[in-house]
Amino acid sequence: MDDAAAARSLLRQVRECVAAGIRVVLVHGGGQRLTSVAERLGHTSTFVGGRRVTDAGMIEVAKLVFAGGVGTDLAAVAHGEGVSAVALSGVAAGLLQVQRRPPRNGVDFGWVGDVTAVDPKVLLALTSNGFVPMVASLGVDDDGLVYNVNADTVACAIAVGLRASRLMVMTALDGVLRDPSDPQSRVPRLNISHIRSGCLDFAISGGMIPKLESLAAAREQGVGQVLLASWHHPDGLTSWIHAESPYGTQLV
Repeated sequence: MDDAAAARSLLRQVRECVAAGIRVVLVHGGGQRLTSVAERLGHTSTFVGGRRVTDAGMIEVAKLVFAGGVGTDLAAVAHGEGVSAVALSGVAAGLLQVQRRPPRNGVDFGWVGDVTAVDPKVLLALTSNGFVPMVASLGVDDDGLVYNVNADTVACAIAVGLRASRLMVMTALDGVLRDPSDPQSRVPRLNISHIRSGCLDFAISGGMIPKLESLAAAREQGVGQVLLASWHHPDGLTSWIHAESPYGTQLV
């Protein structure tokens, strides 16, 4: 989310949630900024199946951008909106444990991690004391090596690890659209069995494929409610606290 106004709006909603006694954990990546900074440093971004290939140079830029730039900037905006936020990454206290992704279909993704375990104790310690953790999508392996992890995957894994009652993944588009060029073609509810079986009556492609797979897995593993919606709504988060959201796509 590189829209400053949208970030402020979201954090005002987070403040309302915390005031209502709801514990909130935010997860972020920073893909657009990573691409921009990497290009300025002479690194080319490559994507396969909606996933970024992360070579040795790119993981260094990812650490700089995710845990440094994006996390710090979000924490600063949170402070301005009265939210006591703590910027950290999945490396902190072994929160997000990963292993290097093996080559798939002949593609070596490099320093990309697949989640093997979540240790939420640092998140529980923070949220129980009124803080809002802001987790950058980096993980660590048993040898202390840092890996890039897809932010949607991180959010879903943490939601499962926390046994969260709700998981909201925010995107530029307002949920799943039958026609990506038509905002009015929103699909309000999507059955996870249809995602798993590939029996959707419309096409999905690119980054939406792994996003929906991650969300379906979170729902299957016990997360209470799962919603994919746009960050542009000024009440996108708060409207979902006590009622079914009028926005996005809910996975059922």
